[in-house]
Amino acid sequence: IADNIINALKDASQSRGMLTVSKIGVRIGSLSSVDPDALTFGFDVLKRDQGMGDCDLAIEFVKTSARCKKCSREFEVSD
Repeated sequence: IADNIINALKDASQSRGMLTVSKIGVRIGSLSSVDPDALTFGFDVLKRDQGMGDCDLAIEFVKTSARCKKCSREFEVSD
């Protein structure tokens, strides 16, 4: 996942002519099973290898919600 983030960041910054990126934000759903510590560690290791050593990763956690087809009530889904 960290490698995909780095590659997308490189592509987007190059296509926009950006020389540096100081921060990237990602949203992680509550049911994604992504370990934020592992993602941060992987990102920190890979960013140095890709010349993005100053870029910070900001992780936002997003609650998962669903809607009942019968009554249209929304509710939070948890694992």
